Amino acid sequence: MDINFRPLSVSTAFMLFVITALLLASNARMSAQGYSSLNEQKGFMFDALCFKGKADTLQRLDVFVVVPYQHLRFEKKGESYLAQYSLQILVEDSQGRKVKEKTQKRVRKETEYSATVGAGSEFDYTQHVFALAPADYHIEVRVRDLLAQKENVRKRNVAVLDFHEFPFALSSIMIASAIEQRGARFAVTPHVTDDVTVLISDGFFAFFESYNSSPLITAFDAVTQLVDSRGATISQSSPSRLQTAQEQRQQFVKVELPSDLGPGSYTLKLIALRTDASADEIREKDILAVSERTVRVEWSAQFGPIGEENLWKAIRQLRYAATQTEIDKIESSTTAEKRRNAFFDFWKSKDPTPNTLRNEAYEEFYARIEYANQNYRSYTEGWLSDMGRVFIIFGTPQDVRRQDNRADGKIIERWVFSGNREFVFVDFSGFGDFRLSTALSPGEKYVYGR
Repeated sequence: MDINFRPLSVSTAFMLFVITALLLASNARMSAQGYSSLNEQKGFMFDALCFKGKADTLQRLDVFVVVPYQHLRFEKKGESYLAQYSLQILVEDSQGRKVKEKTQKRVRKETEYSATVGAGSEFDYTQHVFALAPADYHIEVRVRDLLAQKENVRKRNVAVLDFHEFPFALSSIMIASAIEQRGARFAVTPHVTDDVTVLISDGFFAFFESYNSSPLITAFDAVTQLVDSRGATISQSSPSRLQTAQEQRQQFVKVELPSDLGPGSYTLKLIALRTDASADEIREKDILAVSERTVRVEWSAQFGPIGEENLWKAIRQLRYAATQTEIDKIESSTTAEKRRNAFFDFWKSKDPTPNTLRNEAYEEFYARIEYANQNYRSYTEGWLSDMGRVFIIFGTPQDVRRQDNRADGKIIERWVFSGNREFVFVDFSGFGDFRLSTALSPGEKYVYGR
């Protein structure tokens, strides 16, 4: 399964994919050490999909990596802007032993500054193919910005099946936000992330391959299920009849998500049923094959907090980003719908890339809130602590220095930011209750990317 940016000649075994666009999901902009570990260390996206290999003993694992430009540092060189990053893909077996490794240096060049900050949702895309024996593997992808000297890491486990062992089988599921058939070719918009938040309203496509070595199977009914973390099925599609007379065929079905789907992790199941079976009560004997993958839903600037209670809390947290006048305007809305709209109108005014689906300022701000809650909690929620406040407004410090005073039991921690700006926190009790001793103006507010 080759995904390319321009038409290429292909064998009869594979139709051509052409990327027409890429809908970037709501991934928070991360930076530096501790902060970059939040939410699987985002800053880039990747997917790992398994397909049938040409050899009887080896299968095919495709790793797709997308690095948005707004997560890279560009420097001006003459009339152009250059970014450089290293990409490392490590494949380990279930015992942690290295099986495959691939590294490369990527250089991106742009002539317009607006492109370097992702104004048009620009990105760098790569596809990497590995031939692997059937087994369970651990995939680790590292992207290191060579100019910013910052590294992000993402990981996932993948089960590579022996497709040759079964008379009928399904490949991994690729999430696609749009598919257009052009003769014998498909124009596909892949969604290279598990996060499907921005696809809730329109749904998406499950794109996959079917493998058939049985002359008795000429068609099957495809059914998709969405299963929550407790194993309960929360939605199921009607069956779609698909032909499979060919030994290897590319297929797709539309997946509709419940409109009230809340934040969380889910399993998307693709079930191939016999054509004489009933989808109303799926029996094991009627199943030809099953493929599944994880999907998740997060807060986004498009869909926002789920529930009135979460919205009120998100408005309270605006004290670090908005003036009191702006907060009062939102809170004075006469209905919940108007309040929600006013809340997102505020964030739309802060969107650094208003022509894209993503609002990076919104995402970064609430990612910092979450990180503060996880790391700076004392006698109150982390976002309300002094350390949480400074972190949310200014981001990750460039340097942290801690000093323990054994004489009086005080612990002093200094955070140093660019421009030699410094904040000093003192823990008088020794129980992690750090109080800010440096003056911080009430007018200091969060600024995207700082």
